[in-house]
Amino acid sequence: MLDPCPDEAAVLRYLAGEAGVEALALEAHVDRCTLCRRWFAELARTSLGLPAVAVSDDDAAGPSLGEHLPPGTEVGRYRVLRVLGSGGLGVVYAAADPRLRRTVALKVLRTEVARNDAARLLAEARAMAKLSHPNVCAVLDVGVIDGRWFLAMALLEGGTLAQWLDQSRPRAAILQRFTEAARGLLAVHRVGVIHRDFKPSNVLLDAHGTAQVSDFGLSAELRESTEAHGGTPHYMAPEQRDGGGDARVDQFAFGVALGDALRGPSLPSWLLELVARCTAIDPAARYPDMAAVLATLERRGGSRLRRAARLGAVATVGVAAVIGATVIPRSGSPERADAAEAPPPAAAPIDTEVRARIDRAVARDLAGAEPTIMIEIEAAMAVALSHGDAAGIALSRLARAEALAKFGRLQAAYDEHARAFELATTIPRDDIAVDAAAAAVSLLVDLGRADEADQWLRRAEATLARIDQPDTHSVAGVEVARARVAESAHDLEGARVRLRRAIELLAAAAPRLDGERAVTLSRLAQMEARMGDGASARRHFAESIALASIVSGPQSVEVAETEANLAFLEAEHGEFEAARVRLERARSSMIREFGEAHDDIVALDSNLASLMLRTRAFDDALRLVDATLSRAPERRPVTCVLREQRALALMGLTREADAVAPLQSAIDCYDAVLGPGSREAELAGVDLERIRGNGAAPQ
Repeated sequence: MLDPCPDEAAVLRYLAGEAGVEALALEAHVDRCTLCRRWFAELARTSLGLPAVAVSDDDAAGPSLGEHLPPGTEVGRYRVLRVLGSGGLGVVYAAADPRLRRTVALKVLRTEVARNDAARLLAEARAMAKLSHPNVCAVLDVGVIDGRWFLAMALLEGGTLAQWLDQSRPRAAILQRFTEAARGLLAVHRVGVIHRDFKPSNVLLDAHGTAQVSDFGLSAELRESTEAHGGTPHYMAPEQRDGGGDARVDQFAFGVALGDALRGPSLPSWLLELVARCTAIDPAARYPDMAAVLATLERRGGSRLRRAARLGAVATVGVAAVIGATVIPRSGSPERADAAEAPPPAAAPIDTEVRARIDRAVARDLAGAEPTIMIEIEAAMAVALSHGDAAGIALSRLARAEALAKFGRLQAAYDEHARAFELATTIPRDDIAVDAAAAAVSLLVDLGRADEADQWLRRAEATLARIDQPDTHSVAGVEVARARVAESAHDLEGARVRLRRAIELLAAAAPRLDGERAVTLSRLAQMEARMGDGASARRHFAESIALASIVSGPQSVEVAETEANLAFLEAEHGEFEAARVRLERARSSMIREFGEAHDDIVALDSNLASLMLRTRAFDDALRLVDATLSRAPERRPVTCVLREQRALALMGLTREADAVAPLQSAIDCYDAVLGPGSREAELAGVDLERIRGNGAAPQ
């Protein structure tokens, strides 16, 4: 005979996790009483704010929930389609939701799981159902059928992070995925939920590759075995193995997973320190929370505001090394290099989703995907607008400006910086405004508008003066902007003085801004190379490489970019073989970081081809150029250079008739990209006329 049914107050106390010892009796009653089971589920659904679903009255009324449900089985309103995975806690299915006409991931928990920890499960499901975050897999529904809990979650089709890591990935892309996962863990912690079983197989990827943490709060239900203490042994913190632990057990698992993913040679010191601290045996020795872990990843691992500057450090030599033409300049804003080494002010009202979307745009940048970058940044802008987040809007504009500059759209990039500056000054956020103004200076110098650059420099200086305690990177950034203005006025010595001052400031803030100092040292070396001071240039290139090796690792892209610039200097001094070896080493590092299709690899291949042509390795040059042209972007200066290099290689092989078509193609490209009458097109035209004059091809 059943004991009396509980009243509504008792059930609500249970749902809130406040029933205490009363919970055991209530669970036993609900297990036997089909009426209370229905009522219990409906109250649970009401408290969660979720739509109602059907719950079977008894075991015979619905399907038998065995170990695996066959396709077509109905669980509430959901119809099972296939098994996605299973474990000690339950089985996950792809299931159709006919009401909303979508496919969901349906996790059906084992009976003993639901009975042993139903109150906590419900409390955590309630918290997760209220959480909307771009890096957390959304809980859509929760219910009970035949005495067993099920959760409906968003179904992501991009596979798991573990599957993604099965293939070789650039370090920057791995850091991006783990930064997203860290944001998800932090969001989960902030609603009072501990994951307890974080691992790459519990991180899902959406169609765009964005990481979303899943299976939160479902891993501490069983208590009978080692694995039942909530976790997978390999990722489990020592205190978790003993049945205890707080949110720092997730940090431990995160550190283990990150260390596994990045295992390999030459990890930068900051990454080694981060993994070691996350996985400290003593929880007190770890970071205080995931917010601190995330801050380190964002500051050191790749900020939304640093890419354009860093990439701008690599010059494109192209045909200049072969025929003495003017170097085609790369776009970008080098004075912004590593600006994000300093954390943003604590008061910055940056919406989490805005930051996530901007960082996804940076990840697209690593693949050279211009349209996708802009889509992500526009989405970030939309989120910031919807939240009324003025600082987020300003930062989105800066991100959009740097993406535009990266793809050579300097005027559009300048316009975005101007808008960001105007908005930042009205918030007011002078820390954002000074960065926008300094970046505008560099763009205007690149655009040949020296007078306007000087006006923007005065704005940057005035904005900096309004900040009571400006960050060193902002002060140094303005010094670099002053150097750009001096450079545009052909005052190379004045520019060198400014760059040295910036380096002194950054050195005083060591080691926090050592990344920015390494980039500025490289810029100083490039300036000295232009001045003919080869000895100083070599010394400062070497200092930059040594510093970047400590900060980012000897095989990092930061080191590779400076190695490339030093290779150009060696080539100018006739050291072609040494330059070729150095450039090939830099290329290997950059391919490891970005993949072979990235724009910077295309530029480096063009430079390598130049060295091959200078050393009369025409066959090697032709093979390299042909391979590079197959992945070169349209309507870019480097593509024009590659077409001309192909012609030069053919001419070196005495195949002048075959060189006519690529020469004409190069001239057409120069006219389209640089405008009619460029020096590059003129020089290519001279070669073309010489070939035709020799009778190699018809007029």
